[in-house]
Amino acid sequence: MRINNTEVTSLVSVIVPIYNQERYLEQCVKSLLHQTYPYLEIILVNNGSKDRSGAICKKFARQDRRVRVLEIKENLSAGNGRNTGLDAAAGEYISFVDGDDWVRPEFIEKLLRALLENDVPIAQCCYERAYWNNTFSDTLPYHEFRIFSGREMCKIMNEFIGMCGPMTMMWNKLYRAELFKDFRFYEDVAYEDMYSVYKLLYPLERVAFIPDRLAYWRQHGSSGTSRYSYKDFCIHEMYAYEERVRFFGMHNDRELYRLALKRMYYIATQHLYLQKRYVKDSRNVQDWLLDKIADIYRELMAMDCWSARTRSRMRFIRRFPEQFGYWSLHHKVDFRI
Repeated sequence: MRINNTEVTSLVSVIVPIYNQERYLEQCVKSLLHQTYPYLEIILVNNGSKDRSGAICKKFARQDRRVRVLEIKENLSAGNGRNTGLDAAAGEYISFVDGDDWVRPEFIEKLLRALLENDVPIAQCCYERAYWNNTFSDTLPYHEFRIFSGREMCKIMNEFIGMCGPMTMMWNKLYRAELFKDFRFYEDVAYEDMYSVYKLLYPLERVAFIPDRLAYWRQHGSSGTSRYSYKDFCIHEMYAYEERVRFFGMHNDRELYRLALKRMYYIATQHLYLQKRYVKDSRNVQDWLLDKIADIYRELMAMDCWSARTRSRMRFIRRFPEQFGYWSLHHKVDFRI
């Protein structure tokens, strides 16, 4: 790859946390080995897998010297695997790919080109959701190349259903390694991306967004790839949103505080619907969510920035939280408040 008549040979470290992903791991690693940008170290972090994932990792390490295998005895979370990879990474640039996902051959090259040509610390692409029946769904919030500030990206991830996904994920981006000098992921939590990405983005003046769909996020129900139940995921996601709200409050950013609180309001109704519809013996979690919805409602209504129409919408959600959760999930209803 050449930029301004100069051959680019900078090392990119790709960190892959792995837990019980023998079914999908070969496709993931092969997609990295076949990258059009060849200057890679592929760090496979076997996070205490109980299946053949470790053996598959070692096979690839024997076949290609760019592959390194790190072993962790006990699975804590993808965050633990990522931190282990960061501690070992030697690259000038960092990317993350989960062990059950895969990327297009030009994934690294296009992101690195966007990062270098625009002199930004992060470049981001779009992705597609890949389902068990070989169908795909798009996640394309913008159809052209854009330069955002980090704050603008934080606003988008809090404001719009359907557009927040590409902004929120860690694994559809390429980062300058110095961003991780004093940053590590939470361990022993689910939704580590939601605890993390906005903290990296918020202080940045410029982030490159390319509309290319370069990554595939596999959608499957394999409980073997996670140590958490849906009840756990629900609680962890709510805690992640609480921390996001606190973060913007600590930075005295009233607009993003309000938007993050609104997003948390919506997410709580979605989880309430899902808990009632699909989870047995979840009465305690449902009561906890109802309390959260009531608390958020009171805080939102205490703000003096709302129109009468917006207040009416918030009252509707408060009165029918489960129904709104259904509409929000299945019909992408998003009352702009």
